[in-house]
Amino acid sequence: MPKSYKTQLLERISDYRNQIEEIDQEVDQLVKESKKGFLAFLFGARDYSFRIQPLLNKKSEIQQWLGKLEEELEKDYIYGRRLFVKGTKYREEGEVPFRKLAGIPEDEDDMFYHEIVKTKNFKLVPEPTNQADENAIKVMVEGYFVGYIDRRYNKGLKKYVNNDDYIIEGEVIGTGGSFDVDTSYPIRYDIELRIRKK
Repeated sequence: MPKSYKTQLLERISDYRNQIEEIDQEVDQLVKESKKGFLAFLFGARDYSFRIQPLLNKKSEIQQWLGKLEEELEKDYIYGRRLFVKGTKYREEGEVPFRKLAGIPEDEDDMFYHEIVKTKNFKLVPEPTNQADENAIKVMVEGYFVGYIDRRYNKGLKKYVNNDDYIIEGEVIGTGGSFDVDTSYPIRYDIELRIRKK
């Protein structure tokens, strides 16, 4: 039986706390080494700051991740996943919300500078008449049909969509464009999806 989202969060929180504890122990050991004994006082303690600072930076980063997970735990989400939206290139309106959010004119060609856009304005819409998959779920971003939820996940999601007992939250992240003059990456959307009971 798959683990609940809450169990997954608790496991990740525990892992981050263990990592922080290990870093603290390593930093304490390095500080002790640098102050060790009377000879260190006479001849100058070894400087371990070049090893301590990266550890403290890593600890700070882990603490930020830990804080975000603890916030999610407080909100009591029952579902959480990052989902890739499939089929954007086949949708006539697939690029429209990305271009609008990025401020790229519609008549501009595909060679624009790489952009990342975000919006909370999205909706999941069941499409039971879909001939390829009766569990299909359309993804609407800023009111435009941009693609579908991957069929590996739509059956599990179906029970939450259009169900008044649940609140669907999250954020759509759109990426695309060129890092240089030679390559261009197609526009794609990912959803950081979170679901909780009302």
